[in-house]
Amino acid sequence: MSIALIGASGAAGSRILKELSDRGHAITAIARHPEKIADLPNVTARRGDVNRPGIAGGHSG
Repeated sequence: MSIALIGASGAAGSRILKELSDRGHAITAIARHPEKIADLPNVTARRGDVNRPGIAGGHSG
């Protein structure tokens, strides 16, 4: 499954990200500070902020 996870570098988001990765999902991990996103298999880190215009439509599929 292909999943976009917003808030992937936060406390809850990072745990969810690890679980999704462990289960073999392909994840686009979105965070204000993508450098804080763990280097995990099947994860693509992207910079994004839900409070900024343009975040909608950034992930399709």
